[in-house]
Amino acid sequence: MTTTVYVVRHAESESNRDGVFAGAADPPLTDLGRRQARALASRLSSVTLDSIISSDLARSRETAEAVVAGRDLPLRCDARLREMHYGEWEGLTGEVVKNRHQDQWQALLNPTADFRPPGGESLAELRLRMLAVYSEVVSDQVDRSTLLVTHGNAAQALVAALLDLPYSASWRLKIANVGLTRIDHFGETPVLVLLNDTSHLDTP
Repeated sequence: MTTTVYVVRHAESESNRDGVFAGAADPPLTDLGRRQARALASRLSSVTLDSIISSDLARSRETAEAVVAGRDLPLRCDARLREMHYGEWEGLTGEVVKNRHQDQWQALLNPTADFRPPGGESLAELRLRMLAVYSEVVSDQVDRSTLLVTHGNAAQALVAALLDLPYSASWRLKIANVGLTRIDHFGETPVLVLLNDTSHLDTP
């Protein structure tokens, strides 16, 4: 018996376009992002999904709504699928953070479980809430498929956790906008089948 969990990062948001940390902020999708969401929906149109769960933030919810359209499925939103909260870094570019807070930037490059931006969330807290949602999905489903629509670092943290990788591995896993990941869960064992597939987009 296999439970399949698809994990996808939301389409391009205004914060992605502008290159700033968004985290708990709630920017909408760009026009490009809406096209990406439609491409994702087309890619998944032949995939049977028994449930779709999205972060409650607009950029994920808009992406999920494109996939839900035409399906007889409710869209469930769960705040635990939100992006990592970046605290004082939110709204800043990486270059600004690097210049203003060099010690914190160095800690970001090889983070431990307790790494957190000032006023933000730790990597351990991010992993725990992502794993909580995943565990609920796989615990009560057999031979069913679920799509989780979430955020970049949140998705990377989940994959790293499921593969028993260190916290620093989150930064070494790249999941792009509408990058699709698939995990097949056999009993107690998660198996990574697909990582960051963006073949449904016209351009890399």
